[in-house]
Amino acid sequence: MKKKYINQSREIVVEMVAIEYRRSKKHLDYYHYTSCVKENQRGYNDDLHYVQEVDTSLNNCSKDTQNIIRNGYLEVSEPKWYLEYYTRSVYYRLRKKAIEEFLNCLDF
Repeated sequence: MKKKYINQSREIVVEMVAIEYRRSKKHLDYYHYTSCVKENQRGYNDDLHYVQEVDTSLNNCSKDTQNIIRNGYLEVSEPKWYLEYYTRSVYYRLRKKAIEEFLNCLDF
């Protein structure tokens, strides 16, 4: 029972990282679109640093982990995107490992 809660907690952390990642990416796009990087230099730098840290951490992970975290959390994908790459059972097994590996690679 305790292990189930630990896995759920890890998934929640990854979901929170993903929410902040998407928010930071939107801010960066907005800064570039409106050409107001200089006026918002501090916010721009914070968002850029966050996105770079997550991307670097993800690049240090295995290819399966990169695929699962990027498509399952960081980017907006089709609900059953993983069926193109994995069977359902393999996906859920790999997802658990991917979450653990990604969190180990994050250096916050």
